[in-house]
Amino acid sequence: MAVRGEAGRVGEDVRSDLHVSVTIKETGGREVDVSSKVGAYYGRSIDQVTNRVLDAFGIEHAHVVLDDSGALPFVIAARMETALRRAGVETKSDSRPERNERDGHASTFPATSLSCSSTRGFIIPMR
Repeated sequence: MAVRGEAGRVGEDVRSDLHVSVTIKETGGREVDVSSKVGAYYGRSIDQVTNRVLDAFGIEHAHVVLDDSGALPFVIAARMETALRRAGVETKSDSRPERNERDGHASTFPATSLSCSSTRGFIIPMR
């Protein structure tokens, strides 16, 4: 039996946010459908954050639909977590992002793997 949870806002006026719909399945693996205004630039990052949250919750079989309007990684993680909790899923591990060793800010990107710039407390990957 599939269980579904949703989180986030949708609409023309939404900026720096996203809507997430997660359907937990019994079989079939993970399917992630992303519709994003910034997908050409940050699609890989969106996929990484989505899969890290699914890993943290121990989800192996799910259909995730993301309607992104430029959300930052911590927003994606928070919306994913909310949708999963609304579907009745409990976390299997600590789903909070790693701490950046250099400045102590939370980051969904490991501090050593990317060159980063800190702006007003947010970690932004430099390409």
